[in-house]
Amino acid sequence: MEYLIFSDSHGDAETMAEIAEKRKPKGIIFLGDCIRDIEKVVSQFPSAEYRIIKGNNDFYNNYPCEDTLFLGGKKIFLCHGHTKRVKMGTYYLADYCREKEFDIALFGHTHKPLCEYVNGVLLFNPGSVGYERTYGILTIEKGKVDVLVQRF
Repeated sequence: MEYLIFSDSHGDAETMAEIAEKRKPKGIIFLGDCIRDIEKVVSQFPSAEYRIIKGNNDFYNNYPCEDTLFLGGKKIFLCHGHTKRVKMGTYYLADYCREKEFDIALFGHTHKPLCEYVNGVLLFNPGSVGYERTYGILTIEKGKVDVLVQRF
């Protein structure tokens, strides 16, 4: 089961739509900053599963700042990252996730891709699809997690 992970589109809905058209994922996770962009993608690909988180630049909507997702036996924390101070480092996020027994944390906000284990938690940031033209692919098969950063 493949999920695309986007964050920080900042006006670039077209790139997300092109990637979704090419990969045809089961689901798309959007980690905030310019929700109006992912809403355009949702209208073009309504059959995919979506999880949408709002970021520090998303105002006047009802999307959550944080969410929990269960996939393939893994407990996944979704956030934009600003509420967990990720621009100052990932320790606070990792500590929070370890305490709440998350296996994986998906976040954005820094615009820089990251994939590392901290305190036993897989931290994954796909970077910025709008600025860096990067996105993530999450695959979970039989309890095995694979994450990958791609450049468009």
